[in-house]
Formats: sequence, C-alpha cells, structure tokens
Amino acid sequence: MKTDFEINTELDILRHIDFVDGKLVAKKVLDCDNGKVMLLAFDNGVETGAHSAAACVMVQVLEGEVVFEINGAQHNMKAGQQIIMEPNTVHNVRAVSRAKVLVTRINCNCADKPEGCGCQG
Repeated sequence: MKTDFEINTELDILRHIDFVDGKLVAKKVLDCDNGKVMLLAFDNGVETGAHSAAACVMVQVLEGEVVFEINGAQHNMKAGQQIIMEPNTVHNVRAVSRAKVLVTRINCNCADKPEGCGCQG
C-alpha cells in the first residue's frame, strides 16, 4: 500500500493539500492493487482534459465547484455531490472555482470473468 498521508491515525485530508496558482495538485491517499484514492486540488479554471480509466470511478467534490463533463453532458457539481462512472467512460473535470475533489478508483477485472463483475450495470 502506498500513501502520501500518515496511516493508522485520524486526519483532515483537506488540510493536507494546498492550491497552486494555475495548477492541478494531486496527492495519493491510498494506492494498492485493487484501486486508488486520490485527493486533487484544482485552481480556478484548471481542468484534467478528456480521459478515461479502466476502472469503476467515483468522483466526490469536497470543496468548491467543478463542471464534470461526461458523455457529452455537463454537470455542475458543488461540495457534497458525487458522480459514479463505469469503466472506460471518457470524462473531463474543470474547476469553476478553486476546488478539492476526492477520486476513488476501484479496479474490476470484468474481462477476466465470463459472467462479468457487475460494475457495468
């Protein structure tokens, strides 16, 4: 297991990531074989660019506001809101204001299971 945080102790992760003008800052909360949790800090106007992940993904806005583009639709998301995606969904995140976002990626090996794993509906 890899992490940028102290383990086995409580912490306020929002205090452990700072904004950088014009940048997207990423910190690894947890990284293991089965998935990854990342904490992202977006400066106003910064975006990820269109991309996808071969995993089930949940994006949670913890602070600020972002526009989440998925399947041609734009979703205005504020603190407390989240979106869940199937593997290989092309998406983009753009900060409307400075924002902190938690991304949870769970690796599912659907291709390895003839019956599937259920993560795609």
